[in-house]
Amino acid sequence: MKEPFDEFADQFTIVGGPYGVALSFRRSAGQPPALGTVVPSLDVGTVRLSRELAKRIAQVMTQWVEMVEHQGGVIKLPEKSNDPSTLDDLWGKQTQ
Repeated sequence: MKEPFDEFADQFTIVGGPYGVALSFRRSAGQPPALGTVVPSLDVGTVRLSRELAKRIAQVMTQWVEMVEHQGGVIKLPEKSNDPSTLDDLWGKQTQ
């Protein structure tokens, strides 16, 4: 069995189908790129799981975010998120 890993990631992609879900994590690499070029990133790893576990993780993460925001205020997303309104819709909040 592989050893568990503990890594930092600041990017992710999710791909799913009828048999499961794959969450791939990446980390931004070094210095920002030149204007107009793609941000380089390093592969951190991929976790494959059932659709049921993916749904349960989403539920638990939603509960956790709501608890943290209740205790310490709304977690602000970076202005340059790909589409912040999509993320706000996911958490059931209105875009500010």
